[in-house]
Amino acid sequence: MRPRGGFTVIELMVVIGIIGIGSAMAVSSLITVMPRWRLQGSATDVLTQLQYSRFEAVKRNRPVIVQFTNIGNVTTSGMTICVDGNRLYDGVCAGAGKIALKTLKIPDLYPRVYISTVADAGGAVTSITFGPDGMVRGGTMPVTITMASPIVSVAGPPALTNYQVVMDRSGIGKTAP
Repeated sequence: MRPRGGFTVIELMVVIGIIGIGSAMAVSSLITVMPRWRLQGSATDVLTQLQYSRFEAVKRNRPVIVQFTNIGNVTTSGMTICVDGNRLYDGVCAGAGKIALKTLKIPDLYPRVYISTVADAGGAVTSITFGPDGMVRGGTMPVTITMASPIVSVAGPPALTNYQVVMDRSGIGKTAP
């Protein structure tokens, strides 16, 4: 008589147990990695929007304002980009002569990520203005935009992690953890 091929119930149970343990380890790893990816992605997106604003200023030969809104608010922090048609260089996207280009809420695009601070060497700021030559006007450089996200930890309470966008006078920026 030929022996039957196949697996025993014990062998199948062992394989299913190993797969379960591997899955649990992967999920716990993703829980800590996903917020960091969102944080890095949001910083890159903010830098992209700043580069877009600089490009628009040069293209339109008009100042473009990036006004940061609700800084530090976990659910509504964001940025508004507008053309300063009157060339007031006032850092505000409301009023006559202002042409709105974009409005972004960071937490809507990247859950659990928000703009925690915007500051230059002199202290807190609420806007960046790009002149028609693409250079940043006003303030003391560099301007640092800090993105924050509470990172969920399997071992303990959530920790706040930051990622920064740094913009220099020339209008060229970079991201850094």
